[in-house]
Amino acid sequence: VICQESNIQIEEGALKLIAKMSDGALRDSISILERCIADGEDMISEEKVRELVGVPEIEYLLEITGYLLQNDSSKVLESAEKIIDEGKDLEVFTWELIKFIRDLLILQTVDNLITYKDEEKEKMKALLKLTSKAKLLQLITELSALQNSMKWASDREVIFETGLIKITFWGEERSNLSGSNTDLNQKKESKEQSRPNSESSSQEGTLKEKV
Repeated sequence: VICQESNIQIEEGALKLIAKMSDGALRDSISILERCIADGEDMISEEKVRELVGVPEIEYLLEITGYLLQNDSSKVLESAEKIIDEGKDLEVFTWELIKFIRDLLILQTVDNLITYKDEEKEKMKALLKLTSKAKLLQLITELSALQNSMKWASDREVIFETGLIKITFWGEERSNLSGSNTDLNQKKESKEQSRPNSESSSQEGTLKEKV
């Protein structure tokens, strides 16, 4: 409505991106719009909004999230270096990554994320096959801690890279621990299943002796 009244042309993708960035807050949306038209142009593209606000392309988010879910530290490091080389604001990127993983949680529950294109949601659904709600919640917690640690850091690049590697390490440790617990439970169940047979054989032997 504001764009129509002000004769501002804006792409649908740009509108969705502004709505996503402002989390539905009207004041924040207007602030982003004002920054977009500050150069005198009346046409606002999705690319322009991304450049202005520093929003990373969704391909970056899809890529690094996939590697985090697979606990692939080497690939995570490669992605981190690529993000740094392109001059991305690391604190903003981490915040966008947190929101993206939150959106994955929402998508796992309800399929009504209007801020994403259909092809983007399909890629997000493919990621969901690699994980669980517990894993996504854990990632959000750990990434939030990483973002906080970067706020006052003098060398954000080092904090960013080492923080992501730590997350993959912790994820791998939890996976190994979970696998060990599963093996122990299976062994326990196997032993419990064999006990009745042993007791039955013992009873049969006792009966034969009495006869």
